[in-house]
Amino acid sequence: MSDPKSFHMSPEEFRRQGHAVVDWIADYHSRIESFPVLSRVQPGEIRSKLPPSPPEHGEAFEQILGDMERVVLPGITHWQSPNFYAFFPANASGPAILGDLLSAGLGVQGMLWSTSPACTEVETHVLESRTRPRALRFARCWPPANEPLILPAIAKAAMDA
Repeated sequence: MSDPKSFHMSPEEFRRQGHAVVDWIADYHSRIESFPVLSRVQPGEIRSKLPPSPPEHGEAFEQILGDMERVVLPGITHWQSPNFYAFFPANASGPAILGDLLSAGLGVQGMLWSTSPACTEVETHVLESRTRPRALRFARCWPPANEPLILPAIAKAAMDA
């Protein structure tokens, strides 16, 4: 009796493909300013490059990365480009991408403390440490002159959250 085919990656395959993805992302970031900031595709152009139906079998990962170049990149607004003056690059730094990778790799479901104590306690700690200084700064500059003082309730709610 033969072993059934697994549709999951082995740890070795995941490691090899993961290195390829990280290399692809690093290469993208090193050449991001060479792309036009705003996509120049026409409506329907990206979809026309997609197959009419899903593949019967999975594609090689190298082909998927090729599709990223050929199909996806032409239709992307390159938000992290240094040529994009409307916004600043803040949501896809190297550390943020690696943090996303760690988070996705753990597959945490942090709805309740019981589903992931580490997630809940770390998130609570970080949020509290970030809101307290802001609430105190806010308390020093509010309310403006001649405004009713509702701040103590707002500051307490921010610190208790």
